[in-house]
Amino acid sequence: MDADAGTMLLTLLLGGGPPCWRRCSSASSERCSSSSCRTCAATTSPSPDADARASVADPGHDACPKSPPAPHQASAAIVAVPCRVARVVAPARDLGQVGRGLGGGGGREGDVDTCGCVRMRASICIFARDVYGRTFKDNAHKVTLCKVWSRSSGAAEEFCASHALDAHPCHGERGIADILADRDIELVVVVLPVQVALQVVTQALAAGKHVIEEKPVAGSVELACAAIAEYRGMKSSALWMIAENYRYEDAYSEACTIAKTIGTITKLDLVADMAMDEKNKYFNSAWRRDTVGCPGGMMTDMSVHYFAALRMLAHACGMGEATEAVARSCHAKPALSSPDTLVGVLSFKNSSAPAAVSISIGASHFTFSLKAVGTLGTVEVLRGGWGSSRAGYMLTWKRAADAEPSTKQLPFRGVENEFDAFLALVGRQTSGDGGSTPTNRAPVIGSDEERRASPEEGARDLAICQALLESGAAGGKVVKVHEI
Repeated sequence: MDADAGTMLLTLLLGGGPPCWRRCSSASSERCSSSSCRTCAATTSPSPDADARASVADPGHDACPKSPPAPHQASAAIVAVPCRVARVVAPARDLGQVGRGLGGGGGREGDVDTCGCVRMRASICIFARDVYGRTFKDNAHKVTLCKVWSRSSGAAEEFCASHALDAHPCHGERGIADILADRDIELVVVVLPVQVALQVVTQALAAGKHVIEEKPVAGSVELACAAIAEYRGMKSSALWMIAENYRYEDAYSEACTIAKTIGTITKLDLVADMAMDEKNKYFNSAWRRDTVGCPGGMMTDMSVHYFAALRMLAHACGMGEATEAVARSCHAKPALSSPDTLVGVLSFKNSSAPAAVSISIGASHFTFSLKAVGTLGTVEVLRGGWGSSRAGYMLTWKRAADAEPSTKQLPFRGVENEFDAFLALVGRQTSGDGGSTPTNRAPVIGSDEERRASPEEGARDLAICQALLESGAAGGKVVKVHEI
């Protein structure tokens, strides 16, 4: 998801009914007796045969639903931290420190907590406001938002008032600890700065929670691999899913299908120019400038999206994974993290065809192009540029026998498709009684759907970025791409 990923932890509660936060104070594992409380009434005695899509269309408290929701109707809690970090000195070492670093008390932006994390200003993050508020409203038939966590109670209350009237605001170290200790909570969506996200991810997985983590998966490939090894060693049924959204965009999926029909691939081209300046709503996201905790800073946070799409296309073309990277980089815009421009070439395991990569976050206008060129045709996904629009994707393809190129406009659907896929995975993995145990249906872990969302995929995207950055810093030295 194209997120201000530095600002929010979100949790979904599955299997247990949401409490009524407006008319009673029932805990998430209890229910009030108010017949006028739509939320509480909706969670009473769910039928095991209920349609998984059956739910209350309006989450208000005006009347009881005509039919109860399915057993896997999800309840959710958002844990949000403010959107600006002045500087991150060191990652927290445990969940308690994350809570202390992101929670409790006042403090000015720039004050350092005991965990080594700078206090963040108490305002709801851009991504939480612009995306998750809408996402939960659009998925009200699948998931009910119950809790919102923030460093300060005011920020959580602000979000609830604007986006989730039925949600309960909570804050501080105890708020996070309570969420992970709550047996009714089964899904945790982590949208925190990469410098601290893995601590929460690891502890949530250890607590048996399913996890959706916003990209990037970690600050480095080494950290990602260590966390993945620990996760796979748990032999748990809990799912760890990485949200990057490009893997779920219809435009890239269709481009991959077309790419299989354009003959032998001669090259791939990726061009991404971003005008990251004061007009961009993420410009003041200071955690992205922390190139110690997040090597590559803004470049890393943005480019893992692009490499997810590039890897999709490379696999569709039969090229396999990237194996080597060569790049040159520069830092032209002092207000941005270094480097702000990266130009390189990738080699692949199963093909001699190269992929040219050109990314700049210091450009004056926006352009994104991903192209596969073959002996029998060409296919391109385009956003922005001189003749296209930023409102969606333009898919263009032309085969050798075609008189004219074909074009197709496709809207953005990555966030929606991804969230739907994640909820479906969790629904398949979760039993009807709310326990995180495999069901008698087809196994989820190891399935194509799980691999598509897996932390390994996020780590492979990060590995390409890290190799190109290392090569650029070394003046163009050939760097091996870490094999995941």
